Amino acid sequence: MTTVANNTMKLSKQTVAILKSMAGINSNIHVLPGDELVCVSPGKNIMFNAHVEEQFPTEFAIWDLTQFLGTHSLFNDPEIEFGEGSLRMKSGRQFCEYHYADPRLVDGCRPPKTLNLPPVKVVFELSQQELSDVLRAAAVLQLPNLLITNDGDKVKVIAHDKEKPNSTNKFEIEVTPTDMDVNSDFKIHIRAENLKVLPGDYEFSVCEKLAILMKHKSIDANYTLAVDNDSVYNGLV
Repeated sequence: MTTVANNTMKLSKQTVAILKSMAGINSNIHVLPGDELVCVSPGKNIMFNAHVEEQFPTEFAIWDLTQFLGTHSLFNDPEIEFGEGSLRMKSGRQFCEYHYADPRLVDGCRPPKTLNLPPVKVVFELSQQELSDVLRAAAVLQLPNLLITNDGDKVKVIAHDKEKPNSTNKFEIEVTPTDMDVNSDFKIHIRAENLKVLPGDYEFSVCEKLAILMKHKSIDANYTLAVDNDSVYNGLV
């Protein structure tokens, strides 16, 4: 249990890991009262939301989330007390006052309240090992793109360089979808760097040509990724 008093709490290791993932998407964070953390990348092409163990007691904003997490790491499981214009971290005889950012300056880090996605056409799963393998291959072979495409009743996830389709190495994983429209014919392109996500198994839902929803299988955390403009679903760009 992480909540200590009304305005005082400790962050669980899982919540710290979630915040680290968010820092890789946007350095700013704007937290509202409750247990949900959300952010969107500056380019508006990655959205992340997660429900955590803690109940944040007040609205606050952090300008540099990496710095905040680094400050938190200076302590051994500190208590965090939320005040009017700042929070206080304390562990034993150590203490730090950390000032909030003006929420108006980080407003762009929160996604719209409602996000209407088109119908889901394809659903498949990748284990933590499979996702790690394809991303590691992309890094080793210097392949910047991932292609998600159908091959009959199978789905292939291919690390490649779409700018050099005939002259570079490729790495692929074939999976059996858990759900797929029988008329599906698609080539979905995303940047490999956009899949720097929390470790774990994921369910991928391909929404008709617009986005991919990644649901973590063990915790309540989701990534929504915009696909590249040259993605095609049933002949529609």
